Amino acid sequence: MFQQNRVKVEICSTEYTIQTPEDRDFVRELAATIDQNLKELMEKDPNLSINTALVLCSLSYLANAQKAQQASDHMRAQVNDYLKDAARARMETEEYKRELERVRRELDNLRQVQGQ
Repeated sequence: MFQQNRVKVEICSTEYTIQTPEDRDFVRELAATIDQNLKELMEKDPNLSINTALVLCSLSYLANAQKAQQASDHMRAQVNDYLKDAARARMETEEYKRELERVRRELDNLRQVQGQ
């Protein structure tokens, strides 16, 4: 089973303890990014509550995550298409090699018949 790390982070002057299998430094970096984004958002509009700022950041993060997932899915589909094309080309190459070998044997046979 995964080892759980307890990580203390501070976001908008509030301390949170998070239990996660993720690396401590990674979680701290995430928290620092969230903290920075929230502070920037609240500086732009001092009337925002922390909850509203959190919702806006969450929507932004989710939109970015979904766009990244769509881009990843698109790339995966492209790679699959390329792999299918490569497999088809490989099969055609093998077919052409077999045909070339057949024609060479036929040519050799004709040369032998003419040489007799």
